[in-house]
Amino acid sequence: MNETDFLQRIRERQSSIVGHQSPHPGRFPRPVRTLPADWIDEFSRRLTAVGGHAYLIKNASSARQQIHDIIDSLRQKGIPLRRAVITSHSILHQMELDTLLPHFDVEAFPIPHPTFRIQDADLGVTGVEYAVASSGTLVVAASPQHPRSASLLPLVHIAVVGRSQLLPDLAALADKLHQDYPERPSSGIALITGPSRTADIEQTLSIGVHGPGELHVLIIDD
Repeated sequence: MNETDFLQRIRERQSSIVGHQSPHPGRFPRPVRTLPADWIDEFSRRLTAVGGHAYLIKNASSARQQIHDIIDSLRQKGIPLRRAVITSHSILHQMELDTLLPHFDVEAFPIPHPTFRIQDADLGVTGVEYAVASSGTLVVAASPQHPRSASLLPLVHIAVVGRSQLLPDLAALADKLHQDYPERPSSGIALITGPSRTADIEQTLSIGVHGPGELHVLIIDD
C-alpha cells in the first residue's frame, strides 16, 4: 500500500467514526430511568456490547456453580485455567473460593500471598467497589489486599458484584467516591469496561493484548 492509499484509508476510517458517534455513556439517555431493575439490565447490555459476559445470580451458592460453568466452558474453548488468584473482598470470602476452586482442578492463591506471583495466574477472581450501569463499567480501588494486577494480568477475569454496589451512571460514581473517600482516596481507582482491547494506527482491534481477553461478571442479588 502506497502512502496516498494509506492516508486515504485513515481518512475514511475517521469519517465513519465521526459520522456514527454514540451517545456519551456516562449518563442514562433519560433521567427517569433510575429503578434498580433498570440498572441491572443496562449494565448487562452495556457489558455485553463490549464483549463481556454478565450473569444475574440469586445467591452465593448459585455463584459458585456459575464459576464452575464458566471455567468448564473456557476450557472447552482451549483456554487453560490452572492457577487462580483471589482478592480479599468479603463477598469472595463468603463464597469460600479458596476451597472451591481446587475441586475444579484450579490451584487457588489468596491475595496477599507470600510467594505466588500474580502474573503467573491464568484466572483472576475479584470483587469490586462499584459497578456503573450506564457504561457496563467495574470500579476497583487498589490496595495490598485488592491489587489492580489481579484484574489486569491473568488471561481471564471473573468479577463478583453485589446488586447493592450498582450505580446508575458516572455522575453517581463521582458522588459515591466523594462520600466513601472524603479525606484520602485509594492509591488508584481502576475503571474496567469489557475485556482488554487495543488498536493499531489503522484501527484494527485486538482483544486481550494488554489484559484479560475474557471478562465475566456475576451480579449477586444481595
